[in-house]
Amino acid sequence: MRFKPGRKIFAFAALFAMCTTALSQTAAFDVSQMDTSVQACDNFYQYAVGNWLKKTEIPAAYPAWGGFMILGVHNRELSRDILEAARKSTAPKGSDQQLIGDYYAACMDESGI
Repeated sequence: MRFKPGRKIFAFAALFAMCTTALSQTAAFDVSQMDTSVQACDNFYQYAVGNWLKKTEIPAAYPAWGGFMILGVHNRELSRDILEAARKSTAPKGSDQQLIGDYYAACMDESGI
């Protein structure tokens, strides 16, 4: 099997882009989500996430909504953006980006399927 460093570089670049984007948009712990009007010993759940519950509306397309759902949706959107960019790119024939773009385009071709 022939070693193709381009595949590893493209995979690393895609992973790096996802990680840096996710990390730059989120805080480790956001105290503004807490409802400090409630005593923690009386109702810890309301104390910990009360303001988030008041401000957040569950999207109609989802049965539940929370941090992991938000992360999952964000990751799917980011992955789709990477695949769309690969599909639209003019990468050299046989390169990883061209192969990924062609594969994605073939999967999205509903009339051809």
